[in-house]
Amino acid sequence: MNDLEALEIGLENEYAAYNFYMRVADKVDDNKTRNLLHELVVE
Repeated sequence: MNDLEALEIGLENEYAAYNFYMRVADKVDDNKTRNLLHELVVE
């Protein structure tokens, strides 16, 4: 795997995590749960 392929995979994973967070956070009313989701995405 070259550097460009690794970057592409990393970007795809980050986008998928962010997209999941945005879809779920819109449906969660509890601030603690929303904050936990945000922390998971940041990691």
